[in-house]
Amino acid sequence: MWSEEHQVSLEPLREGCGCYACTKHHRAYLQHLLSAKEMLGWTLLQIHNHQVVSDFFTGIRKAIVTEPSNFEENVQLFLRTYESELPKGTGQRPRARGYHFKSEGGQPKINQPAWGKLEAENGETGDPTMVAEMAGLAVTGAAGEGAETPVVPEVDSEELNKKGFAEVDK
Repeated sequence: MWSEEHQVSLEPLREGCGCYACTKHHRAYLQHLLSAKEMLGWTLLQIHNHQVVSDFFTGIRKAIVTEPSNFEENVQLFLRTYESELPKGTGQRPRARGYHFKSEGGQPKINQPAWGKLEAENGETGDPTMVAEMAGLAVTGAAGEGAETPVVPEVDSEELNKKGFAEVDK
């Protein structure tokens, strides 16, 4: 899910999967949640993984009942098909919250700040327009001109998909 190809994919995690994550959300949304380190992304992946494991063991039970003589062959096929070692993780953990761990005095922060202070290096307040905008005293840019893009689209996802929403020209 960390791959860039999932950023614009409106497909479910696995075609035909009946889990909540696959029926209600698409890969682009899950990829966004994981990139933003939102806990919901990990929760939806867990829901999907529980469904995958449940389907796996349902298939094993079915194979034992319907073809008990071929079960050992199926085990050998499984061992040849899938790696015995788990791959090394490539993702990042969710953002740590204060209640996830006990901190000790002098310990460095676990989460790096997402932004810094709006000041010049010499301690001055920096750009006065930016400072006024941050304080809510000024509105600049597209929002000030009334041309800001609406946050929520006015059409459903099927209409957006027809119009080529999130397609990347390469």
